[in-house]
Amino acid sequence: MRIYVLSTLATIKGGVEARSPELRIAGHGRDEKQALESLRRGVSAWCEGLQRAGGLERVLEQRGLRHDGDGDELSVLVAASDGDIL
Repeated sequence: MRIYVLSTLATIKGGVEARSPELRIAGHGRDEKQALESLRRGVSAWCEGLQRAGGLERVLEQRGLRHDGDGDELSVLVAASDGDIL
């Protein structure tokens, strides 16, 4: 299953924050790329827990996150609000 997450970016002390408003999860890094990768890892962990519990698709739909496919393998794609996909 592929999950698409749109994030907002903000400069913070010492780096950059990438935040998913729908999930209220944030990632941080020294630059935009590190922040987006941190967010992707956080969303992946969140999704894996929900998938094991059997409620991932339901929660994704409740939160309005775009996703496609099914199956066991998760792939999280994070895009900055300007459209760059990681």
